[in-house]
Parts: sequence; C-alpha cells; structure tokens
Amino acid sequence: MTTTEQVQNVLKAKHQELVRDASFQKLQEFYRKKSEEGAVIKRDYALPQLDTIGREVYHLLAPGKTSA
Repeated sequence: MTTTEQVQNVLKAKHQELVRDASFQKLQEFYRKKSEEGAVIKRDYALPQLDTIGREVYHLLAPGKTSA
C-alpha cells in the first residue's frame, strides 16, 4: 500500500467518524449558513512558486553578484 493510499484511508475513516459526531454536524450547519449569508471569506495566499524562491536565493548567493 502506497503512502497516498494510507493517507486516503485514514482520511476516509476520520470522515466517517466525524459524520456521526453531533457537534461536527452543528459546525457544518453553522458554516453552511454563514456561507449562504456571505460571511465566509475564502483566503487566497500569494506565496511565490517554489522555483521562484530557489531562483531568488540563487541570485542572491551567486558569485560575482554585488549585494544591494
């Protein structure tokens, strides 16, 4: 069994456990209502792509570069 399959199995088991939990159901209902009211804001995080970070660090540490 691959790591991906193991993670999927754990998530499925946890989901089945949460679906039966009354407090989780109340939380889901609260979230649904607030979403319908427009009170839920989806956050978008503007993180640079990994290769951009690597490129930036490389250029900072590259020989022959002067530091600003």
